[in-house]
Amino acid sequence: MFFLGWVADRCPGLVRAAASYGHEVACHSYWHRTVYSLSPTMFREDTIRAKGAIESVTGQAIIGYRAPSFSILENMEWATDILAESGFQYSSSTHPILHDTYSNPNANRLPHQTRSGIWEIPITTWPIFGSNLPVGGGAYLRILPSQYVLTGLKQVADKGETLMIYLHPWEIDFDQPKLSASRKSQARQYIGLNHMERRLERLIDRYTFSSIASAFENELHICKPLGFSCDSNGAKACVQ
Repeated sequence: MFFLGWVADRCPGLVRAAASYGHEVACHSYWHRTVYSLSPTMFREDTIRAKGAIESVTGQAIIGYRAPSFSILENMEWATDILAESGFQYSSSTHPILHDTYSNPNANRLPHQTRSGIWEIPITTWPIFGSNLPVGGGAYLRILPSQYVLTGLKQVADKGETLMIYLHPWEIDFDQPKLSASRKSQARQYIGLNHMERRLERLIDRYTFSSIASAFENELHICKPLGFSCDSNGAKACVQ
């Protein structure tokens, strides 16, 4: 569960509860600003502040980071260098698809080690016809046809890849407030909310979910964070 440092400061009980249930708690920046809009100095300050806020609440060393809007793009190795300097062991900040705000279609779609030594674990995509199609969650899981998503995930899983699937808490909250925004933003925010929980349940029935630290522990030699409470059996019941 990737938390904002802002949330950790204002809702510490929520973050502490997630950790107590056995979920791996990770960092999603402090203010949710895109990384490419920040200078290296600003990014370092934001990251250190967020990590410290979350660690002070959970009592655990935070080893994972996800950039807001998957905003660590091509030629931004300086950002992963800063993550490594800040004590992170992995980042899941790449979604290698065409997109209007985080387009990064040529990025490595498989887990790989960056020049700084930390691992980048991208969101799962379905490579077909020379392109990476989005199937790894978020609005794509909620809006696109269910059979398309399930077929794509099966094709990838059959190759032996570990799936990286994500969603936002508000995507299973059908009664969330309705905000005024552009038509594009309205569509991204509200289409499919009524069936998102059912789609998530289908995935849970089909696949075994775990924390990132557990799912990639052997493959990537990622160490579990200090105080991580799930054992090998319990971790399999924890949904990231």
